Amino acid sequence: MSDSFAGTKVPKWAVSKLDSHSNKYIVIPSSVILDGKNCEKLVTAFSYFFVKRGLDNSVTFSVNMIARWCGKTPNRNPTGISAKLLNAVNKLDENEFISVSNNPAGSSIADAEVNLDMITKLCQEDRERFATVYVDEILKIIKYDGLNPANKTLDNDVLLHVFAYLRMMIYRRKSDPSATQYGDNDERRVRTTETYNCYIQDMAEELGLSPAIASDAIAALREMELIYFEPLPRLKYDDSVWRTGHTVFCNWYKRESGYLVAEGSEYYEEEVRNRKKQLKFVPKDD
Repeated sequence: MSDSFAGTKVPKWAVSKLDSHSNKYIVIPSSVILDGKNCEKLVTAFSYFFVKRGLDNSVTFSVNMIARWCGKTPNRNPTGISAKLLNAVNKLDENEFISVSNNPAGSSIADAEVNLDMITKLCQEDRERFATVYVDEILKIIKYDGLNPANKTLDNDVLLHVFAYLRMMIYRRKSDPSATQYGDNDERRVRTTETYNCYIQDMAEELGLSPAIASDAIAALREMELIYFEPLPRLKYDDSVWRTGHTVFCNWYKRESGYLVAEGSEYYEEEVRNRKKQLKFVPKDD
């Protein structure tokens, strides 16, 4: 364990302490993630404002600045990236996630105030589901260059949208600081697995994507070591029709309370295996 823990009260399950870069995160409410079905850049625009906000929750921006932050080239095409980002900014303003002072079209500079109190209310008081996404994860996704440039439908905005959805849906189990080592004799790992399983077709429909694009997105997230997944076998139902089984998803690692708690195959394989036991794909005593 790192010497940087000396003199601090360290959870026994901690792998390492997160640095100031990897410890910063934002919270994305489900209403933003699911509204992305009708406004494809919404999660990206939301992330921009909540990452860029200052101590007074204000952001000076232009649509072109957001486009460049996303690694895109601004354009004046009515259906291009700038128009889509402007639509997302207007949607966030309309829904009161931000308050924009003037017209931010193109290179025009505008000011926005981030409504952090509203996000807190949605997530804490109204109990709306949300995704906790770390800033370094967002930057990793928007800078990812492993996509096929010939595929204009799958881009970094889609990756961020799918990632936020999965991060929202994957169950988060609070670790027990009294455990001698993460997972040892922890019955909760079997009872409440940090996984999510669904039909990719259903996930794609909820996000406004084709199943093929959704599949390509989760494959890219796995390549980036952000999400792990396993497809389950096909099942034959009572009507004798074979149907594709669920896919089980798990985060690649677990961060909590300023620490990296678990990571890699020792983490996600155990979580997925326990979920498969619950679904009776693996015997409970195996």
